[in-house]
Amino acid sequence: MPARIFSGFTEEETEHLLACTYATARNFKRGEVLVSQGADTTSLGIVLRGTVLLSDDASGQVSPVAFANAGDHFGEELGWGENPTAGFTVTAATPGSLALLDLSALQNLDGHICELRTRLSARLLELSAETIRRVTEYRQLLELESLRERLSQFFLNQQAAQGSDKLLITLTREQIAAHLGTDKSALGKELKAMQEEELIDYYRSSFRIVKDLSVR
Repeated sequence: MPARIFSGFTEEETEHLLACTYATARNFKRGEVLVSQGADTTSLGIVLRGTVLLSDDASGQVSPVAFANAGDHFGEELGWGENPTAGFTVTAATPGSLALLDLSALQNLDGHICELRTRLSARLLELSAETIRRVTEYRQLLELESLRERLSQFFLNQQAAQGSDKLLITLTREQIAAHLGTDKSALGKELKAMQEEELIDYYRSSFRIVKDLSVR
């Protein structure tokens, strides 16, 4: 799947940027920690296959914020500051692979590459704003009082992101529960209740929104 970060770049320009940023490929296993929050790094990751989970561990408790699928990326805020550190912990939610780009290399380019650097920099800033939106969206979700409201909003967010009432959510039940500020048992009961009320239908990682879940 094409990487969204290179949207608007030609194949030749993308290959040049990959070469200039010393892009390398890496396979990962489920549960593997790919980046630790606060770690010194200038690497931007592009998910080639599988799903990774971004979480905020600053409080000492793991708080899942978002997840990235094939074509998505993480670390767009890195590479431009003097002492960049990872804003989130990145953990593999499934087996897969990713490409790692060294953004610090872009600061050393000149000549005809400067225009590409400027365009990629603008793209990174655009996507940073999207990350801020996703984090804000997550924090607003946690402000909802009941688990039913949080779960409904979670499905609505996924519906908007995936553009369909049929959803593929590759997070485990434990990860979804953590994302919603609850435990696996409570999540299971709420999912079952929503299915019995014919609001949703699901089987393993496949979900379908049957009725309007708008949180009022």
